[in-house]
Amino acid sequence: MIIWKPNGPLNISQDPSNLPQESDAKGSMIISDAMTRCKNLRVDTQGKLVTRDGSSKLNATAVASTAGHLLVEHGGSRYLFAGGNIYLNETSIASSLSSAEWSAIKYNSFNSTTENIFAVNGTDRKRIEGSSVYEWGISAPTVAPTTAAGALTGLTGAYRAKYSYCRKEGTTVVSESNLSPASNSTTLANQSLSVSFTASSDSQVTHVRVYRTLAGDVTYYHDQDIAIGTTTVDTNTADGSLGDAEATDHDRPPSGTFAIGPNYNGTCFILDGNRLYFCKPKQPEYWPTSYYVEVGPLQDQCVAAAFYSGQLYVLTKYGIYHIQGTAYNTFFPIKMDALLGTLSRKCALSVHGQGLFHLGIDGIYVYAGSDINFTESAFLPLFRNEEKNGIPAVDLSKMSKNWLIQFKGQVYFGYCSSEDDYPAHCLVFHITTKRSAYYTWGVGISAVCVDETNNRLLGFDAEGYVRHLENIAANDDAGTAIEYDSQSKNFVLQTRRNFPRWSKYDVSVDAAASCTAEIIVDDAVLQSHNITGNRNTVRRLIATGNGSRSAVRIYGSGPVEIFAAEFE
Repeated sequence: MIIWKPNGPLNISQDPSNLPQESDAKGSMIISDAMTRCKNLRVDTQGKLVTRDGSSKLNATAVASTAGHLLVEHGGSRYLFAGGNIYLNETSIASSLSSAEWSAIKYNSFNSTTENIFAVNGTDRKRIEGSSVYEWGISAPTVAPTTAAGALTGLTGAYRAKYSYCRKEGTTVVSESNLSPASNSTTLANQSLSVSFTASSDSQVTHVRVYRTLAGDVTYYHDQDIAIGTTTVDTNTADGSLGDAEATDHDRPPSGTFAIGPNYNGTCFILDGNRLYFCKPKQPEYWPTSYYVEVGPLQDQCVAAAFYSGQLYVLTKYGIYHIQGTAYNTFFPIKMDALLGTLSRKCALSVHGQGLFHLGIDGIYVYAGSDINFTESAFLPLFRNEEKNGIPAVDLSKMSKNWLIQFKGQVYFGYCSSEDDYPAHCLVFHITTKRSAYYTWGVGISAVCVDETNNRLLGFDAEGYVRHLENIAANDDAGTAIEYDSQSKNFVLQTRRNFPRWSKYDVSVDAAASCTAEIIVDDAVLQSHNITGNRNTVRRLIATGNGSRSAVRIYGSGPVEIFAAEFE
């Protein structure tokens, strides 16, 4: 008698006959939980397989661009970066941008309690607040102010002026540019200083900050702030009443390709080439030009970064670097003993208690002090261009499009096959049980994110829709029934050939679902049975036949629960 209880790991690397099994003392009963197929079936429930949760579309109309690179949830709203557009809940709020891939962080501006999205793509640098898209940081004025004697009294001596652009929330400055070039010198005799400046074209700017020197001095001190709409100010502020000296480190962020943070007392990071840039702590719009370290050689560009156990790691294509230190002048890259880096900026995932997941040409690796190929023992054929048991091979030419994400207790690896423009296939690893499955939603999913506000997994599909993946309230994929498939190992009797005579199936099939069971002998179907109802374990006769290897396969579509199969 042979009993299959699908509670074990999915394995397509080993020969199906060599997967584990157990026998009773007499050798009359063989039991195994190993699987060679597990398509669209949840593995997070001990004792049974269950059709995975469905997916639903969140937007009624597809967005104009389906080239989605990044999906970010913020305050319950969805921000999609697709093509040259940025969408808020699938409505465009910015266009005519670079179509390069974006990367983003969420953080507050200096002195602000309003959280923004800060995003880069190698060309554009944007700050998003609600439905408004602004530049990330404020560029310094390029035109020097002009000065002349004003109509007031009070100042005597030679004076020069500069100005900056700033953004205020109420009376609080939350972002300021560097200063303009210096003005001409104006000599006053108990007069005021008239300063004329150029208005900013940046829509986020709310005020102009005027700076001037002391009489005959060369250092510039804050004089006053002028709301936009005015381009001339007449000042007679006494020298002793001026404010702070000018700042010279309010540079905008670099046009990098990957952003991460904050960490280390509010420090944010951007990767650009082989350099790691960082901002002033708690000031994500101020990036002094000297605030960077070279991570590796110029020929090995930085791809992605992740925080693991509170520490920053930067991944190139060929290696992983631990960024030691916690502040400016202390950051230093140390190359780790990792076998490789990552081939996709979306495949650098820190998983608590497990390690740093990253993608190589021959599988998914996990680094935690040492590097191991996490998928080699069970899924190596997929990375060798071999389709196995209905699971398509990974297209090695499209590795940069693949993604990794953790949701609840599972890690998801979305990948492209040779027929996909975007990842249409997914390996799912349950962290606690160490079990795995293969999912497909029937459409490419180019970007994913965890909606922390609503506790859900979101994905942007190749048809232009944002989907709620793993939706426990859905039992289909936006109206399409979910196809599932499962199969046992190949059972080999030690002393004789297999001669199946009857079978039983412990399966619960929803009224709207279909379910077929097959007895497979020597890789050919010997008998198939239609299964209906709730755990109706009637004995079903099997046609005459024998062979060296036998297996059971259960497949169909719709909601199902698979507990066990037995045959003799």
